[in-house]
Amino acid sequence: MEIRRFGPGHRRADGSPGSANASGAPIYVDTRLRISEIVLGDRGTYGPHRSLDDAVLVVVEGGGWIGIGDELERIAAGESVADRKSTRLNSS
Repeated sequence: MEIRRFGPGHRRADGSPGSANASGAPIYVDTRLRISEIVLGDRGTYGPHRSLDDAVLVVVEGGGWIGIGDELERIAAGESVADRKSTRLNSS
């Protein structure tokens, strides 16, 4: 069993390039999936998130905008978004 700490005191202030007023931390990472917590401050933006791995981004505090690939969506605490590489790479 592996216990991974997240929440206050375990976040990085840097998000994906282009992020502003956002922080986050990985909750779970393996070779197929990455789950991360995201905190969005006032008018926060996270992304665009680009990854070769499938990812689930969980907003635990705040609200703002999140980018996945070329899409930008409004998101708030208590919501999550899945970035599935298989969907992104196979869509046309």
